Amino acid sequence: MEARAFGLVAVFALLIGFAAVLHYNEEIDTLSREYDGVKASLDSLGKTMALQQAVIDQKEAALNELEGLMAKVAPLEKALVEVRKSTATLIDEVAAQEVAFDEAVANVRQAGSGVSIGSMVLTSGKVLTDVKVKSVRADYMSVTHGLGTARLLKSDLPFEIVDRFKLEDPAPFVPKAKPLADAVNGDPSGNGAPPPAVKMDTTAARAKMKEIQGQIALLRAQFTIASGSYTQLQRRADDYRDMHAAARAAGRSSSHLLQANSYQASADLMQKQLTVAQAKIEFLHEQMFSLRSDLE
Repeated sequence: MEARAFGLVAVFALLIGFAAVLHYNEEIDTLSREYDGVKASLDSLGKTMALQQAVIDQKEAALNELEGLMAKVAPLEKALVEVRKSTATLIDEVAAQEVAFDEAVANVRQAGSGVSIGSMVLTSGKVLTDVKVKSVRADYMSVTHGLGTARLLKSDLPFEIVDRFKLEDPAPFVPKAKPLADAVNGDPSGNGAPPPAVKMDTTAARAKMKEIQGQIALLRAQFTIASGSYTQLQRRADDYRDMHAAARAAGRSSSHLLQANSYQASADLMQKQLTVAQAKIEFLHEQMFSLRSDLE
């Protein structure tokens, strides 16, 4: 009886131990799965941190590159200030030379009055004899010759005569706008009579022409210098675009596109200024043509 009871106790103890082992195995499996999950999370976090560190390294490299560029830009800005000062001086000098040249040309034309040329072969092949200069204007000269008088344009004259008297091509004809109130036969008052011609005083007209010549000379100088600046800015923009494309092709980060856009914006602005300057020059030439017509 005792042996049977002891056997039952042993079996019961064995069952309890087996249940405990099963329980512990389940806990171990659970802990193992949790460990694997945590390990996977740590591995993923490590990869994410590695990627973030790579991005940080790229940004630090770009920042260092930008700081290097800024260090190079600082002395360039100082040099630019000096260049602008030199440019302003150069513009003044060129403008003065242009005015002096225009005055010298005017003196040459004025001194041409009364000069005997002798025989002259026109570009058409016609020969004039006993040619004597009556007057010289910017785009034509009046002469007397063996058969009478003639008014000759630059296109009529041989090169040596054109070069000697510094003749220019005729300015394009610009018709003058009629007054809005020109109701009847061009008369603002409407009474049918043509309006009286108003002619500028000769002295005032010549002074105005000299002033316009100075303005044209200054604008030409500014246009020449601005054209050079535009070319340099456009070239720098193209160079930085090429550098950016090369860096991207090599898989490297680059801030060159920022510099390219900056130079391109400056070039576009300079191009607009050139367009405005060209329009001003053409407008002043039209004024010169109008004043010359009034003097004649």
